Amino acid sequence: MVATPAARGAYSGALKVLLDHLPANALAGVVAVPVVAAEAQTQADAAEAVLARLLSELGADVVDFGLTAVGPELTEPASVAATYAAAIIG
Repeated sequence: MVATPAARGAYSGALKVLLDHLPANALAGVVAVPVVAAEAQTQADAAEAVLARLLSELGADVVDFGLTAVGPELTEPASVAATYAAAIIG
C-alpha cells in the first residue's frame, strides 16, 4: 500500500520526492495498492490514477483500482476498508 493525501488532483510532494529516488524497477514483483485521501472524489480519482501509473513505471503490479477516501469518509476508516474489500472480492 502506498498512501497519500491529495490536493488539486495530485499526490503529495513528499511522496514524489521519495519515489523519485527509487531506481528503475525498484518495485518489480511487488503488488501495489494506491491509497488516496482527498476532499472531493474527482481529486482522489485523479491522484489515484497518476499514482498507479507511477507505481507501474517502477515495476509494481498495481491492482486494478486503488482505494480512495473522501471528506466525511475519512472519519470512518473501517467502513472505507470494508467497502473496498467487498468491491475487490466481488
